[in-house]
Amino acid sequence: MFTTIPPLRTIIADDSPEILALMRSLVEEVAPTLEIVATCTSLAEVDLAIKKFAPQLLILDIQFAPEGRTAFDLLEEWQNFRQFQLIIFSGHCEFKYAQQAIYEGAVAFLDKPIDKESLHSAIEKAAQRIYQSQETSTASTPSDQTGKWLQISTAVDTRIFHSNQIVYIQSSDGGCKIYLSDGEEIYSSKNIGVYDRELQGLHIFVRTHQSYIVNLNYIQGYTNRTERKLILRSPFPQLPSSKTGFKNLNHFFSQNRED
Repeated sequence: MFTTIPPLRTIIADDSPEILALMRSLVEEVAPTLEIVATCTSLAEVDLAIKKFAPQLLILDIQFAPEGRTAFDLLEEWQNFRQFQLIIFSGHCEFKYAQQAIYEGAVAFLDKPIDKESLHSAIEKAAQRIYQSQETSTASTPSDQTGKWLQISTAVDTRIFHSNQIVYIQSSDGGCKIYLSDGEEIYSSKNIGVYDRELQGLHIFVRTHQSYIVNLNYIQGYTNRTERKLILRSPFPQLPSSKTGFKNLNHFFSQNRED
């Protein structure tokens, strides 16, 4: 009997459709509670799936021969920021691959054919790391008690919200659109600089772009250095970030990353 594992958003990838189907079947058998959001046969597909689903766990083969790349090439592109845990498997039982997998922070390097107990143990370890990371993040970010209440003047009334309800603020037509955690969108005549000043001292808010202020608690990841788009919790969209904003975010999350 396998221990129940949280419903982690999971991507599985192998360049062989047959092996990919087998891996999915094994994962579903040993950890049926995982939420498999994508299965991919190329690293290009994995890259797109990461941006779309903000996964918590990647289970990857090493070699992707049709692309002439390895999983490590993809990980290099995401090295500045990874909000997912990693399990690598391979039919190439070479020490250099295992060594590099450890260097990349993988929770496990599994040889094919995959042993069910080893796979379950690796997934369980990944879940534990994610739990510990969330606990650390919760302890290191301000709580409701350290937030503040804001008065937001609209065209018809004045609303009062707690700062933790704000997902992000976007500059718009001389004023701002404020997006709340319940999906409500509010327009304020105040410009974004006013709210930037009002939120100073609250470390969960970062000016990621001249047009955006974002609540760090709603960021699940971001894309590569070229695109620099922030991946927010569903159903919120990806947001652009400036070079400076991207650098600040990378520094923050690197400092708070659970190794």
